[in-house]
Amino acid sequence: MEEAVRRADRLAVVGGMAAGLAHEIRNPLASMCGSIEVLGASPGLDGDERKLMNVVRGEAERLEALGP
Repeated sequence: MEEAVRRADRLAVVGGMAAGLAHEIRNPLASMCGSIEVLGASPGLDGDERKLMNVVRGEAERLEALGP
């Protein structure tokens, strides 16, 4: 019984750490996504710049989809 309680405590700690990590990743990710959207609306971008922005946006969406 004591071992089960210790295991539950360890799992709770790991869960809390995972939630904190997800939070720390999502905040800067949201800022990056917003910045990319603003930059993407700039009229003077060439095709290569737009492609790079699409890569960043796609990877950010992929990371966002990993979370709960």
